[in-house]
Amino acid sequence: MVDGDQSQKVRLDSHVMSFTEVHLTQFPWRRANGTVQWVHVAATAPPNLLVLHERRPGEASDDFRALLGSVKSRVLQDLKLLPVRDETHRVERSSTSVYGDQSTGQVLVAYAPTGDPENRIELIAFQLS
Repeated sequence: MVDGDQSQKVRLDSHVMSFTEVHLTQFPWRRANGTVQWVHVAATAPPNLLVLHERRPGEASDDFRALLGSVKSRVLQDLKLLPVRDETHRVERSSTSVYGDQSTGQVLVAYAPTGDPENRIELIAFQLS
């Protein structure tokens, strides 16, 4: 877990989730040095194309922390970028959490869109390729 915060991991581990569908794709990640790296993406709702950007070159100590910062700065600043099943569903900051696992290089965003009659929790995961 990022920064040793085990409480977030325990909170997510305490839930049992089943998925009826998983959408797999790749998103481009524009690095600060001008290169593009592809990030594997898995989502429970159909994702729209999203371009991640590395914001502050050299600030992150490794690729994982740079990806984590890119996801947080891009997705949490504009929650409309998170995929929903119906355009009437909305994502609020208070129902959105970001988790990171440095050992797998994976960043997970969990959120519960408002307006969903089934009260689903949606997930979108980003992993370095």
